[in-house]
Amino acid sequence: MDLALSGDMLFEGANTLQFSGESQLEVITSELNINSEALESALVSSAILTLDDPTRAITESLLLQIVSDNNELITIGTLSPLPEGNKMTLSLAEEPAILNYLKDEGTTWVLDLNITEEHMDEMNISAAVSLNVDYVPTAN
Repeated sequence: MDLALSGDMLFEGANTLQFSGESQLEVITSELNINSEALESALVSSAILTLDDPTRAITESLLLQIVSDNNELITIGTLSPLPEGNKMTLSLAEEPAILNYLKDEGTTWVLDLNITEEHMDEMNISAAVSLNVDYVPTAN
């Protein structure tokens, strides 16, 4: 599952980037050729964020979370301090279960990050989130 997190008018210190995840359930069910009722669970198995060079140079820490209209904010993964390079593999919470979030309205991915200087233009960070999905196969 691909995320495109973005935000602008960021100041030194803690900031937030967001991505609407409302269409992700449709993408998953389409790829599996099932309907959403067949899904039994969706657990995050990995989350890798890609930062461009200017973003990487000013970023100190990352915290990826998910929230929806009827589910409270939970942590998916975190990383601090950041290693060298542009691809950041987050340390996951205990296999975060996100099926209820994917089925809910208002699903939003939230990336909290600490930066060392202000960034007024839009900042974009891409993320590749892998899921372990359990579902009931469609009978043929």
